[in-house]
Amino acid sequence: FFGGNLDTAEAYCQEVQTELDKAKDWHAGFTLHLRRHIASQRGDAKLIEAIARSELEFGKQIQDTSLIAWGKYGLADALSRMGQFEQAISLARESQEPLSKSLTRSVASQELGRTLIQSSRYEEAEQVLKNGIKQMQRDLFYFDYGIQLFSLYPEAILGAD
Repeated sequence: FFGGNLDTAEAYCQEVQTELDKAKDWHAGFTLHLRRHIASQRGDAKLIEAIARSELEFGKQIQDTSLIAWGKYGLADALSRMGQFEQAISLARESQEPLSKSLTRSVASQELGRTLIQSSRYEEAEQVLKNGIKQMQRDLFYFDYGIQLFSLYPEAILGAD
């Protein structure tokens, strides 16, 4: 996935998913998470939604707050792509608190910011993304997911312009 080979990454994830699901292993949730990111890279809102719902359900089954939060902001991504902005914003906001002490908190900010941009709430998005960038910098946390904060920020500043 991180090397950009989405087809191979997706095939590997699908290959191990069933066995990890049976074991109720945390890695099953993370495999769903990666599959959702692959669907997101491809822009397939229906697939993002299906995988996010599976990720959310699996997180609830094993009582993992991070997986639940990731599933919520993943579902927010899907719903905002389908124009269901209020529900998407609500889910993205719900993902913030459980990740507040996690290195993935800036990713939750990124997803909330993206959802706000898609609903044309640019000023709110600008503030959320600015805070996410500051948090990511404080955490020294630069990698594929969080780095999108930088590309979304100018979009929030420019708004409809």
